Order: sequence, then C-alpha cells, then structure tokens
Amino acid sequence: MKAVRLYGPREFRIDEIPEPQTGPGEVKIAVRSVSVCASDVHYYLHGEIGSIKTSGPFILGHEFSGEIVEVGPGVRESLRPGQKVTAEPVRPCG
Repeated sequence: MKAVRLYGPREFRIDEIPEPQTGPGEVKIAVRSVSVCASDVHYYLHGEIGSIKTSGPFILGHEFSGEIVEVGPGVRESLRPGQKVTAEPVRPCG
C-alpha cells in the first residue's frame, strides 16, 4: 500500500509499505477521510511540536474516519467489519 510519510521538516515522500496485519485485540480500519490539524502543520514545518519530536518516517493525519475491514482475535463482539468509526488516538501513527 502507499503512504505519504514525513522524513523531516518539509520532507514528504510517497512510499510503498506493507499492508498492516491485524493482531490480537486490534481492528484494521480503511481510512475514508482524514484532515490536517495544527499539530500536523507543526510536525511538517519543524519536525516537532513542543517537546515531542518525530523520528521519521512518520505518517501524519491522526484525525480520521473510516470503516472496520478486519477484526483480530479477542476484539469485543460489538466491533465488526462494515462499521463506520473514528478514533481518539493517543500516540502517533506510522
């Protein structure tokens, strides 16, 4: 799959990366919409936001919505493929 990744301030690359595998307690989400927020802009311009520095490559865009396409073992039954979802991310992607 393709991913736009940040390698350093103002340095994006389009990379071919492996499709993520769904592990125990995880769901795979097909992202349908994503936005750029102020923290993404700080990472792009400066490679950091406050004391948090990127250690590229780094995928921006943590504000998103999508659809569950796969569930791993141990995921609660209320989460299933086809559901529309969003997330409250607590750590960067990538």
